[in-house]
Amino acid sequence: MSDTPSPPAGWYRDPTDPGRSRWWDGHQWSNQQAPPPPQNGPQPPAPGVSFDPSATADRLPAEKRRRGWVVAGVAVAIAVALGLGVWLIAGRSGSMTATIHGTFVLHGDYDSLSTDALGCIGDGGYGDINSSTSVVLTNKEGKEVDRAPLGPGSLDGDDCTFHFTLKATKGSDYYLITISHRGQQQYTWKELTEPDAVSIELGD
Repeated sequence: MSDTPSPPAGWYRDPTDPGRSRWWDGHQWSNQQAPPPPQNGPQPPAPGVSFDPSATADRLPAEKRRRGWVVAGVAVAIAVALGLGVWLIAGRSGSMTATIHGTFVLHGDYDSLSTDALGCIGDGGYGDINSSTSVVLTNKEGKEVDRAPLGPGSLDGDDCTFHFTLKATKGSDYYLITISHRGQQQYTWKELTEPDAVSIELGD
């Protein structure tokens, strides 16, 4: 009995066809064939011939192995960078949206104020001011950002006060708020998002 160790399973140069590789299962040759190994690949094991287990056909030279690790490392770094970029964009997008709480006060008297089932409303020359009057937010290009109704008004002496809510996304140098056809009020993003900063008044 020979003391020569059996080579491990792997692809080796076919002893019967040097132009191809054949699978060695660790004990004997199989019927599986493949293209030939690299020119610097090991010779096939054969009965009675010593075998170097470090010289398997599926082992790459050290330089190629190092190159593979470098490529893999670069790929991982790119993937991490892309993921971080997406996370930053998502985070910034989420922080740039704000809810604006505004107040509109109509100053009047018994000739310019009235009431309905929802509260006080404008009358006479202010007949367009009521709970359903539109409050429109636009950016500097005139594109509508949001729209909401004034909502119910509350009477306090000669003042009728309405509270409205709008939503805005940062991205414009300034914004305009229009109530009915009563002109526009201009605000910066900082002014829009400051508490109690959006306050519009109409009348004497």
